[in-house]
Amino acid sequence: MSKQMVALVVIACGIFFEAWSQDSAEKLPRLESYCSNVEPGVSVAEVQWAPGATAAADLAKVVSAQVLDITVYKDGFNRGLYKTVKPGTQDREFRLFKSQPREIPGLRTLRLTQFATSQQKPQEGLRLMMRPVPGQQSAYAKLEGLEPGMRYFIRISSPESTPQKVSFVAPICPVDKVRR
Repeated sequence: MSKQMVALVVIACGIFFEAWSQDSAEKLPRLESYCSNVEPGVSVAEVQWAPGATAAADLAKVVSAQVLDITVYKDGFNRGLYKTVKPGTQDREFRLFKSQPREIPGLRTLRLTQFATSQQKPQEGLRLMMRPVPGQQSAYAKLEGLEPGMRYFIRISSPESTPQKVSFVAPICPVDKVRR
């Protein structure tokens, strides 16, 4: 191999490595969906986001003012077809944004089962909390009761920051067949 070819390979590898290392950095919000290992057939999603608190003391206050919205429609937030919850408060029940003539598909059994911040000790059952993003304060929410195979859109809003959005498809979880 000529010196020019070696130089091109080294340059190409260096460019590839630089692009890979920049893309591999964790960005928030991030989401992980999986099947429950406790309840067969239950689809679970965890979302982690940056609350935007500037000081450690501000985190609880900032998170208590934030809202987590979820819909199954691509334009559901614009049309008011979503459910909402304030994960940083004691009320963990999702509520319809506005009254609907019928229930929104995929949101009927939705529930917030766990919530934590990066200032707390890691909680069993929150996978994303076990892999924190270094140097960033985070909030974590665990959602259950998702409709398998359905696409969901999540929006996290705060009074003082731009809404953060993420979407995912709820996993289809295998369950044991019971013969009768």
